[in-house]
Amino acid sequence: MKKWIGLAVLCIGLIFGSYIDSDGAYRVKNNGQIIATPYASINTAVAAAGTNKETLVVESSDTLAANLAIPSTLTLKIPQGGMIVKASTYTLTINGPFEAGLYQVFSGFDPGDVTFGAGATAGLRPEWWGAKADNLYASAAANVTAFNIAAYSEGSNVVTLLLSSGVYIVTSTPGTVAIEAHCSIKGVSATASRIFNIGTGSAMTLSRTADGTYGSGRFLTYQDFSVYGNENSEDGIVVNTRTGPSHQFADAVFKNIRSRDNGRHGLVIRMGQVLSFTDSRFDFNEGLGVYIYSVQGDTYVGGATTRLSGANNGIKFINCSAVHNGGSGDATGNYLRGGIRISAGMNVSWIGGDLEFNNAWGAIIEASSGDPAYLSYSITIQGAYFEGSPYGSIGGVPMASTVGGCILADGAWENLSIRDNYFAYGSRAGQTGYGIYIKGDSNNYRTKIIEEGNHFINGNPAGTSIARHVEGIYPGKEIALMRISTMNIVDGTEAAHIKVNMTNTWNGDVVAYVDNIGKDAVDTGGFKLDAAGSTLTILESNMTLTVITILSAQILYNYSLTPISVAASKAGAASINLTFNNATTGVAVDLTTLVDAGSPIVLQISYLAGRYNGNYPTDF
Repeated sequence: MKKWIGLAVLCIGLIFGSYIDSDGAYRVKNNGQIIATPYASINTAVAAAGTNKETLVVESSDTLAANLAIPSTLTLKIPQGGMIVKASTYTLTINGPFEAGLYQVFSGFDPGDVTFGAGATAGLRPEWWGAKADNLYASAAANVTAFNIAAYSEGSNVVTLLLSSGVYIVTSTPGTVAIEAHCSIKGVSATASRIFNIGTGSAMTLSRTADGTYGSGRFLTYQDFSVYGNENSEDGIVVNTRTGPSHQFADAVFKNIRSRDNGRHGLVIRMGQVLSFTDSRFDFNEGLGVYIYSVQGDTYVGGATTRLSGANNGIKFINCSAVHNGGSGDATGNYLRGGIRISAGMNVSWIGGDLEFNNAWGAIIEASSGDPAYLSYSITIQGAYFEGSPYGSIGGVPMASTVGGCILADGAWENLSIRDNYFAYGSRAGQTGYGIYIKGDSNNYRTKIIEEGNHFINGNPAGTSIARHVEGIYPGKEIALMRISTMNIVDGTEAAHIKVNMTNTWNGDVVAYVDNIGKDAVDTGGFKLDAAGSTLTILESNMTLTVITILSAQILYNYSLTPISVAASKAGAASINLTFNNATTGVAVDLTTLVDAGSPIVLQISYLAGRYNGNYPTDF
């Protein structure tokens, strides 16, 4: 009789596309799926599947009966309404393909309890642990729990945490952080995927765990999401809060991220190495947009009395923006407010982008108290746009700082390069605004500045506005500015004389045409020509700084019929000799003859210039 009953059930199953196999598993025939519900537990269902290539469907709540490892041959599919529930201290490892939507599928698990093998999923969803991008304050606590579990769940594999479109509300208390992530994170876009911290602590840290078990903090990617704070919160994104060189956060890429409206800083980097930020924005933060530092006494970087050498190294910002940071109050002398602050950084670059409307400085290169232990080395700011510091407004409220500007260099540093930037410096009435301010104090570590190709315009002249201010250069130290000048040599009004002018592409300064320079070695308007007419000297009266070394001189245009070459050499403290020879024979040529009858010569001269005279303030 049982045989006939079983046969009847099988026939009915075949007709309706389902049947119960010898193990008691309910199967959907045409899809080849195993439904876990009839089993005593999900553990039993997985064991029944064995190593067969199957799909296990969890349609309802299913509790672990022991530690469970899903084999690579088994696809685990959890439709909405299905759930795997933790019991005791049991863990879940998923090695096969995993399928679930934007809803909760795991319950009761702690960080590290659920791990995924290689290829199990293209990315983790915080929704699987109960997060909701619903912009509701009521979801804050569940979101914090879900994110911190998901961020630990990559196991030994680098898995990306995928954010949905919407706003994830999170919260934290002072001195704590809402989310501590140890894996890559990717959203839909910086405007679509947002994390909003409504608490009074920080929003997110990116770091290694204390024992390095989960994630390595290396070769990770963060892109297409935003972190928002509030006026009472602390930092937005903190890169690395761990101690010791083995936990240095390294080799990570950040693309199209945003951190704004935080009560302290937008981005804080402690112990970061080889980090790349592209097309990212840090704005409307009450403190700094970006803070790169390693401070003595900070327990994050080695304790109360030590600093880890090279803790921040190889950090690059490309086409990024740090704007409208620092609040609208008086930030004069407050280096914890502004656009970007680099303290104890090595090989840090800001290339392109905006550093505008920050209170009170756009960029601060600074080392606490001038202590050489915090030396910033090889800092580059190139191709950036500066405006509105400190004369602009934030949120419609004018900045109250009395002193500020585009770039401030203070404390201990070496090898500072400021190139090809646009400085709209200026000030309102009662303010002093600078384009570049090299500040002096009692230390003896500032050296080697190269500045070239920058463009200055007085954006607001109502107060005291100074394009460049340099002070505190010490004996034996070098401040070097690279200058590139173009010279035109044409026929003079008088016979056997020449006429010369110069334009400095570094700052747009012009030496107007000086006519009738003769072959008498006599100073004529800051130029002189030797008796042979082959050596033209630019005299000190036409130079604003001491010439350190000549880099190059080249002929741009030669309208004479004679092939010529030019050799440049330093003459005295601040003069340059230009000697012209026949390029074929090497014989000296007479300039007065070459440019006769309207055959001008145009050349370009590159050189380093500076000052060496000890403590002094100079505006130039």
